[in-house]
This record gives sequence, C-alpha cells and structure tokens, in this order.
Amino acid sequence: RLHTRIFAPGIDARQHDADLRMRIAKLQFITPDHLDIPALHRNPEAWSLGVAALNTMALKTTPIEKLDCILEACKHLYSAPQRNGAAPMSADDFLPVLVYIVLQANPPEL
Repeated sequence: RLHTRIFAPGIDARQHDADLRMRIAKLQFITPDHLDIPALHRNPEAWSLGVAALNTMALKTTPIEKLDCILEACKHLYSAPQRNGAAPMSADDFLPVLVYIVLQANPPEL
C-alpha cells in the first residue's frame, strides 16, 4: 500500500499512459496476417499466456518484477512454434509475434 502512495505516477505520466493505451486500442484491428506471422508460429494458447503475463506488469512494483513479466511473456511466445512441432523462431520471426501480443494485451502503465 505504501508503494502506491510514495511512487504514484504524476498526472503527466497518467495522461501519457492513457494516450498510449488509446493509440494501441485503435490498432486492435491488426491480425497476425498483417504482420506476416507464419501459421506454424501461431499458438493461441501460448499467446494468451503471453498476454496474461504482460497484463500482470501493472501489479508489480519493482523494475525487476516488471522485467520478469516481460521475460515470462517472451518465453511463452518463443515456445509456441515448438508446441506446434516447428523449429524455434529466429529474431526476425519473433519480433512480429511480440508486437502482436503487446497490441493484444494493451497493458496499463507500459
């Protein structure tokens, strides 16, 4: 409880976050096809776990906890092709998936 009182974001930061969330919300029409994500890299189960991990970031207080949420999301996304029996993703394949998941999660306090 004390953390939110001491480290509460200022009005400018809250407005910036609201503006960013609104911009991301306007991009909800984007599909994996728009980002050229191959079908073998798509796994809705892993993607929903990644979205959930990103959405828990706002509940964390320290930077390392927030980074752990991002790392957890990335692990879920990176493991998706292996769940489908495909080879691991390259960085060029991973980045569009990460962008898509961030758009889908639209996490607060990004």
